Amino acid sequence: MKLLYLTNGYPPRHTAGTESYTAALAQAWAQAGHTVRVVCAGDWEAGARPYNGRARAGQAGVQVDRLNLNWTAGRDPNSALFDNPATAAVVAETLAEFQPDLVHLTSAYTLSASVLRPVTRRGVPLVVTLTDFWFICPQVTLRRSDGRLCDGRTTADECLRCMLGSSHFYQRARRLLPEAALTPLLRWASRHPGAARRRGLRGYALDMARRKATLLPLLEQAAAVVAPSHTLADLYSANGLRQAVRVIPYGHDIGWAAQAQPRPADGRVVFGYAGRLTEAKGVHVLVEAAARLDAQLPIEVQLYGDPAAEPDYVARLKAVAGSDPRVRFMGHFAREALAQVYSQIDALVVPSVWYENNPLVIQEAYAAGRPVIASELGGMAEFVQPGVSGLLFAAGEAAALAETLTDVARDPALLARLRAGVPPVRTMAQELDEIGAVYAEALATRRVAAHA
Repeated sequence: MKLLYLTNGYPPRHTAGTESYTAALAQAWAQAGHTVRVVCAGDWEAGARPYNGRARAGQAGVQVDRLNLNWTAGRDPNSALFDNPATAAVVAETLAEFQPDLVHLTSAYTLSASVLRPVTRRGVPLVVTLTDFWFICPQVTLRRSDGRLCDGRTTADECLRCMLGSSHFYQRARRLLPEAALTPLLRWASRHPGAARRRGLRGYALDMARRKATLLPLLEQAAAVVAPSHTLADLYSANGLRQAVRVIPYGHDIGWAAQAQPRPADGRVVFGYAGRLTEAKGVHVLVEAAARLDAQLPIEVQLYGDPAAEPDYVARLKAVAGSDPRVRFMGHFAREALAQVYSQIDALVVPSVWYENNPLVIQEAYAAGRPVIASELGGMAEFVQPGVSGLLFAAGEAAALAETLTDVARDPALLARLRAGVPPVRTMAQELDEIGAVYAEALATRRVAAHA
């Protein structure tokens, strides 16, 4: 079988959850003897043209085409963020050249939803795995610019104001004009590329009415839509997706986990965070919680993540941590170091302030035998059984997290019980069986249609 994956990015250049999951899936199918190609973004904001060629390389049996894109270079850059004709043309060329039996999309964030059109036009079975809320939220996280959570059931004008929330242009305009006058002006600007290209509007003033009218109908053309959590599936259904969503939790490559070792007993409890150091991940909640802890409490908080990705946010974290030696910034780590990272902590903290869906780090912690302390929200709450495999706390509440960390630090028996309750982790081989069944159904549907 010839499989084409369309996704946001690909390791080693991009290593967030979606990218790592896609790589694991693509490599597993390649190892099973199938011919696999991936099309993703390479550069995304560099180059003189919207499309600046591709870089092609083989990687673990998978051919990876990285498209060098610059969404800011086209006539209508804001529309390119959700409906980019340049990427649709490249995918059409790839389909003609590669002639895949099936296409599987795991993220349209950089490529845009336009890449779905040539797939369905050519009649190739399309499977979509929803890995975030991008199809219903331009912010991706269903988290408003003021930090409040959103259910997605918003008007186009509400989405437009939310996207503009961090724009200095919008903030100045709000001080000069009443909302009743500003809203139609912004709506007009979002629909006229000449205005939307201006500083303060580019990347913010998207035509939200068009975005809402475009994306879900394109998604509904897929032969199958899959989600890794009920949280994700339910929110899409609540937002009007008419296509049935099949929930298939992620499978994981856990070969590394056998190398993870118990942390030596030294009287301390070491809590860890692993992932992007960004506000939506709630790292500040963990650092603020640590600052509230009794100075005599024998704990340590280790933060694993790239400090260069968002230096302003990391500076804020360090300001909150101050001189507390118990909060340690451990820096970036490669996936090959997972066993080493988890060998240095007793429990993983996942303090995200957005819904998440099925965070890979939760299953990584379980694979290493570590319980998880997580926000009582969305996909985190779905995969942490409180009092058994971990503990939950009120999302965004540093005081509640501090109380939870204190309970664990002062009760060694609690940590031992949670460690004993860590569940087995679903393997990639197990997921391949279910995803393979979805592929088979999609291919069978195509054959029936061809003979109708």
